[in-house]
Amino acid sequence: MAQTPGAMLEVDPATFALKGYSLHVRVPLNGSEEARRWTVGVGGYAMEFPSAMRGMAVKNAASSTEIEIERGAAVFIDRYLDQPLQGWFTGLELGRQRYKLSDGAQVERYDATVAMPRLGYHFKLDGGWYVLPWVGVGFVDTDRDELNVGGRTVKPRSTLAFATVHVGYAF
Repeated sequence: MAQTPGAMLEVDPATFALKGYSLHVRVPLNGSEEARRWTVGVGGYAMEFPSAMRGMAVKNAASSTEIEIERGAAVFIDRYLDQPLQGWFTGLELGRQRYKLSDGAQVERYDATVAMPRLGYHFKLDGGWYVLPWVGVGFVDTDRDELNVGGRTVKPRSTLAFATVHVGYAF
């Protein structure tokens, strides 16, 4: 039986490119083959949305409106489908995010809770490194139904499609 790592650290490089950050800690379960197919984790992140992605978070934003996740935190659980810690996995991420919308001096904020089923693939690399692309569709519950930004009424979306690639290391 292969030894299960004690912890896995990963980042989403795209968040850094989008003037943000990310850090996720994932812990595989120990025990039987079935138990070792499961991981649980927590993460924190922030990022600015490029103009092409504005419509992912809100409806009707002006082209001059800047949108960012000021801070986000999530817990997640994943199950590998074929074998522990490699190949296809499916899971659920539950997160809380603080959004900031700004247009000149005008700033509005709202909080969102996101429940996101996801599907991904774990590519093992040499020396404990791995790459983890995944996609999900989140169901979003916000504390505000509409905001006034840039002379427009802006509405947060109730769903959020998301795709990314994490890079990690298993200890």
